[in-house]
Amino acid sequence: MKITDFFVSGFGIFSGSGARLSGGLTVFQGDNESGKTTLMNFFRRLLFSRGKNGRGKTNLYEPQRGGQHGGSARIRMEDGREYILSVEGQKNYIAPADGGPAAELSPDFFSISREVYESVFAMGLGEMQSLDPLNSSDVAARFFAAGAGLGSASLPRLLSVLEARQNELYRPWGNARSASTVNRLLASMGETDAAIRDLRERNGAWRRMKDDLSAMEDSIEKKKERLEILKGRIARLELLEKARPSRKALEETELRLAGMTELHPFPENGLSRLERLKEEKERIEAAVARLEEEKAAKAREKAVLEADPVLGCLQARQEVEGLEHESEQFRASLARRILLAKEIEDAEKAFRGNLENLCSWWTEDHLSGADVSAEAIEFARRTAERKERLERRKGEEEKSLVQWNRLREDRRSEAASLDRETAGVEVRAKRATERWSLITDLRAVFGELCDEEEDLANLEEARTTIISEKAVLAEEEPPEPGNMVALISGALLAVGGGGTYQAWLTSDRLWFFGAVALFSASLLSFIAHRDQQKRYETALSWWTRRMDDLDLRMEETLLLLESQKARVERLRSRREELGERLGIRAPRFANEMDELLEEGERDNSANERFAVLSERSRQMAAVLARMDSESEAMESALERTAGELDRLMDEWRRWLAGRQFDRNLAPKDMEALVPRILQLRSEKSVIESRKAELRELDSYVASVRQRILSLADLFSGAGVELPEEPDPSSIRSLAVALRLAGERKGEIADLERDLAALSASLAELRENLEGNGGKTAELFTFAGSENEERYRDLAARWAERERLLEDASRERKVLLGLFGSGEEMEKAGGELLSLPAEDGRKERDRAEEEAAVLEREIEAAADSRGRLALRLEQIAADERLGELLFSRTGMDRKLDEGVKEWLSVILARHFLEVSKEKHERERQPEVIRRAGKYLALMTGNRYTLLSSGGERGLSVVLEGNDPARERKDEIKWSSGLADQVYLAMRLSLATLWGRNSEPLPLILDDLLVRFDETRQQGAAEAILEAAANNQVLLFTCQKKTLDIFRTVVETRGTSPDFLAFHYIERGAIRPVL
Repeated sequence: MKITDFFVSGFGIFSGSGARLSGGLTVFQGDNESGKTTLMNFFRRLLFSRGKNGRGKTNLYEPQRGGQHGGSARIRMEDGREYILSVEGQKNYIAPADGGPAAELSPDFFSISREVYESVFAMGLGEMQSLDPLNSSDVAARFFAAGAGLGSASLPRLLSVLEARQNELYRPWGNARSASTVNRLLASMGETDAAIRDLRERNGAWRRMKDDLSAMEDSIEKKKERLEILKGRIARLELLEKARPSRKALEETELRLAGMTELHPFPENGLSRLERLKEEKERIEAAVARLEEEKAAKAREKAVLEADPVLGCLQARQEVEGLEHESEQFRASLARRILLAKEIEDAEKAFRGNLENLCSWWTEDHLSGADVSAEAIEFARRTAERKERLERRKGEEEKSLVQWNRLREDRRSEAASLDRETAGVEVRAKRATERWSLITDLRAVFGELCDEEEDLANLEEARTTIISEKAVLAEEEPPEPGNMVALISGALLAVGGGGTYQAWLTSDRLWFFGAVALFSASLLSFIAHRDQQKRYETALSWWTRRMDDLDLRMEETLLLLESQKARVERLRSRREELGERLGIRAPRFANEMDELLEEGERDNSANERFAVLSERSRQMAAVLARMDSESEAMESALERTAGELDRLMDEWRRWLAGRQFDRNLAPKDMEALVPRILQLRSEKSVIESRKAELRELDSYVASVRQRILSLADLFSGAGVELPEEPDPSSIRSLAVALRLAGERKGEIADLERDLAALSASLAELRENLEGNGGKTAELFTFAGSENEERYRDLAARWAERERLLEDASRERKVLLGLFGSGEEMEKAGGELLSLPAEDGRKERDRAEEEAAVLEREIEAAADSRGRLALRLEQIAADERLGELLFSRTGMDRKLDEGVKEWLSVILARHFLEVSKEKHERERQPEVIRRAGKYLALMTGNRYTLLSSGGERGLSVVLEGNDPARERKDEIKWSSGLADQVYLAMRLSLATLWGRNSEPLPLILDDLLVRFDETRQQGAAEAILEAAANNQVLLFTCQKKTLDIFRTVVETRGTSPDFLAFHYIERGAIRPVL
């Protein structure tokens, strides 16, 4: 399983951070308190529902910068499946990456517990302090399950389940009421046998009581049938009594309706139609009177409007409307004329001032004739650029010349001082050369002698160590096991045979169970004896091989010791010879040799100093000669630059004089002067265009005023007076008068239309009045009435007939509601006629009395039947002999199954324990071998990792790969070496885990801080080797760790995609290229 990418929404100081991870090694580097531990615990928290921080205390890592508490990551399994792991508060969820519902993450999803993962896969300096966490029962069992292909199964939990199941099935020494299944079955079988005997002894009168119960139930049913008949008759009598008033009222209503059959026909809604016609006639008459008055008033108003003199203004409508359309233009022209006059005056004044500022003696002719062509501007620009370039070059050359002369004087002073020092050093240099050669030879001999003496001491120590190891090993010879276990097994087998014979004689199950238990104990004892013998043979073979190995190492060590002594004597003789040639006592210790080297170096430094000073004197002379020639060249270049600048300025002044420009004008100012000249020319042209515009406006204003004055006579009758110089307000006065005349003409037209409409309305109202009289006559004719009084009398008689019909219908509905149908209603009418009210009440009272008596009798009989039925049920409950016999057969079958399962559980426990021990003996060396490879990478193949045997799980010793092959127990390791061994063991366990289970990521926290540089590089190689099988996430605060891994990757030729670096800074993650 590998984490491909992750995102932290809110976890500690991380908020909205994430990154993609390499499938091999990803290194996170950051300073202290930057968030490395937080991010490392975020990854632990992703895989398991609860994690722990580096100090072992619970920390929820609540978000400090907002965001939802938690995050997510995408993982890819070995078989290609992809999931999304997410943390939300205190819960973990998992969902398919291609979509699907999320489910809570199971603690055993990765086939490992959180404690085991943190002991092996997630490690820091705190976890790498010993091998004890790797030897815990849970860790050992988990790796046994992984090595045996059991996946997430936990061996201790499985053994505990088997033991609990064994006790749950059968406890041979338990009591009859214990929690074991077999014990409970035996007790239940005894109770069942006792119940069967009791039931067979009891007699019964069940059949006689059953007959009495049947007779009693038949009697109750007959009484219930009679009671139902009585209740039905009572209900019928009550219904007839309720219907009697309605039936009587219906008969009376039908009698009155029979006397009203000869009425003359009457129109539908006749009265309301008559009232509406009368109201309509009154309304029409009032409307005719009102319209005639309104028509006369409007005729008078029209005559007044036609006599108004303002109507004469309509003759000039077109001319006034044209002036009104131009009024805004006329107003704008008047305002523009005033503004233009002011602008022209101000512009001329500003133009004269600007011209004087440009050049005090220039006139407008000079302005028009000034040469501002592109050629002139280009010439001025080129001249300015050349002048600036020459002035800059001249200044630089003057500055360089001054600095060069100052530097030349400094070099001359330095050369004189160097000559004096060279003369003093030359004398001492000659006598130091020969002495330094002898000291160099002595240093080489002294260094080689120290190394050989150290090797000699190591060989002596190795010989002593081998002797002590042989003595210790001789005391550890394994003792031969006895035959007591075999004798016990035989005795148990014999006793079990006797128990089997006794069970066959007596057919007692207890004897059978005892024999089975003795046979099982005999089998277990025999297996234990075989296992003890095999352990002894294995230990003896290991002890013999170890003794032979120690003898061979002793022989090799003695040969090396003799050869080493000869080399040491030869080097001592050479040392004394060189000391005599130097005239001193040969050094015996390192500090004496260092003092001699310092003395020789001091003498040799004079020779070296003389050579250096001589070379520097030669170089200084060459430098001074070159500086003198350079100084002369710089002076010549300065003179040429000054002459070229003077010639350029003379040519510029002649050009200005020929074009009437100021002779003091600088070339660089010419380019700025041209826009000002062009601006003044533009201002002049603008003034001329505005004067032309002013003349056009004067002509337009005069024509508009003439048109206004021509209308004065026509509008004088309307009260409009015009000034001598009309303005826009005069146009508005004419327009107002014209609109007033239009309004008067419109009012006259409206009055004419209103008069026509009133005449049409009057004619229509008179027609409606005639139609109303015709409709009233038609109503009277239909009703056969000569006048309104006769018409209303007939209407009253028809209203009485409608009321009687409604009463009859209401009574029929009441009777239908009581009896349900017309047939039943007629039948009930016949019964009412034949049954007087008094007879009905008497019959109902008799039926009610008889029903009450029957109900009391039924209640008493039901009580007696209940007591008899209860007695029968009690007797039937006791008659369960068949059930007990069937239950007894089932108990026998369950007893056989329980005993078989109990024996299977015992054997399964034994075989599991034997398999676990065999796995630890046979598979543990593979863990040691792989860990030895990792350790060899870290230590440069200096040590070999060996298993120390013993009974405490993973236990190792180190053996040196030098000729002495010295061994080191765990207590003799340095802290750095111990860290390397513990790291190698965990890397080995982690990679072997992935053979039969899902490979899990390794999370490493700053493991290299106690390694030296060489072993840091070796540890990097081991981690990269492990990253080929398991994804590795390494957290460090050391920047050089990144360089170490880069170097190792380049050396190994690993793909760059295999390695990724990220930098952490205050909760932010960024990739490092």
